Formats: sequence, structure tokens, C-alpha cells
Amino acid sequence: MDEEQTNSPAPASLQVLPKYPELILAAIAAVDEKNGANKSSISKQIEATYGSLPAAHSTLLSHHLNKMKASGELIVVKNNYVKPDPNASPKRGRGRPAKPKEPLPEGTDVVVSPPRSRGRPPKPKVPLPEGTVVSPPRPRGRPPKPKVPLPEGTVVVVSPPKPRGRPPKPKVPLPEGAVVTPPRPRGRPRKPHDPLAPSPVKATQSVSGRKRGRPRKSGGTSTPVSSPPNGERRGRGRPPKLQTPAADPVEA
Repeated sequence: MDEEQTNSPAPASLQVLPKYPELILAAIAAVDEKNGANKSSISKQIEATYGSLPAAHSTLLSHHLNKMKASGELIVVKNNYVKPDPNASPKRGRGRPAKPKEPLPEGTDVVVSPPRSRGRPPKPKVPLPEGTVVSPPRPRGRPPKPKVPLPEGTVVVVSPPKPRGRPPKPKVPLPEGAVVTPPRPRGRPRKPHDPLAPSPVKATQSVSGRKRGRPRKSGGTSTPVSSPPNGERRGRGRPPKLQTPAADPVEA
């Protein structure tokens, strides 16, 4: 009875899974695709093989896939994880490959020169003999003019700075009795007024004296309108023609 209990399989919840790198490699080999397997197919293969998985299975799978990718255990080709080919040649790096270093014989002293710095090397400094006077370097720009010392008792008049713009013309004094005409105003001068010339005709009055427009019917100087007989008001338009009676025929 005790032997049967010890030999019974463990429940699924207590099942011990291999390490995730082994699970991933086994799932890729089980899928057996030429282009490898993506994350979802690897997860489905592990679930189909082992059944129940821990709750953090997706997080653990992503972590170990990224770790194996960084270490070179897996290669990603179009979002598929593939095992690297051991017989493939290593990928060539960028740039020109370094020259192979030849081994030097034993006992040879090797002097390693420092790497050359960028730019043009400075000129070698020649030692100057003793007592040589070295002039300072010339500053940039035009040198200032030398100041000439003035004799004692000289009064220096400092003129004010010149104002901006063109200076005004000097005013010439006029002789006595000269008549100064006022400056001409701006614009066209007005025509001189002739008192004997007829007054200009207004635009609202014709030359004959008649006002513009049609005269009013009632009031004013217009002719009175004749009223119809019997005090009836005349209608609008032309009055109709009167019909004359026909003449009697003349007997023979």
C-alpha cells in the first residue's frame, strides 16, 4: 500500500517544469519550421506539452527570449526566433578589417608609440640664446596713433561731437531796406477774381432762367389745368371717341 502511494505521479499543480531556456529550445525544435517560430507558437507548443503553466508564463517567456537573443543563443529573423547555425561564418563588421599582427622574436624590446593626435603638429621650439629679448605677440587690428605730448600751458578745446545728418546752410545777412517775400504756399495758386465778370451759372439753373425738371401741376406760375364739365373728375388715359348717329337713307 505504501509502495503504490510513493510510485503515484505528482499532480499537475505540483509538476516541476524544466528551465525556460530548455523549454524554448525544445519548443523551437518541435515546431520544426525553416524560418523558426514566433513567440505565440513557442508558447502554444510549451502549453501543449506540459499542460498547466504558471500565471506569469507570458512574462517569463518574454524575459528569457530577450535574454537568449542578447546572449546570441537565438537569432531573430522577421519576428521569428531561430537557432544560430554553428557552421555559418561570423558576420563581418563595419569598416576595414585590422591587419594581422606578426609575432615578434623573443627578447625584442617593443616601443609602442602613442596614437597620433588630430590636426597639424606644432612646430618644434628652438631654444633661444641667453640675453635674447622676446617681443610680445602683435595684437589684432590697426595699432592706435601715437599721442604727441603738448607743451605746457596749451589750452585744449574739445569740440562737441558732430550731429547726425546734413548741416544746415549758413544764413547770409540781408542788406538794409531789402524786402523779403513770404514763402510760396503749397499747391496750385487760386485764379484772380474779376468783379466785372458775370457770376457763374449754377448747375441747378439753366441759361434761360428756367429751373431744371418738370414743373408742378398745381400752384406756382404753371398754367391751371382745365377741369372737366359737370365737376366730374377726369379719368386716367385718353377719353373715348363720341359715336355720331347714322344718317337716314334718302328716298328716290
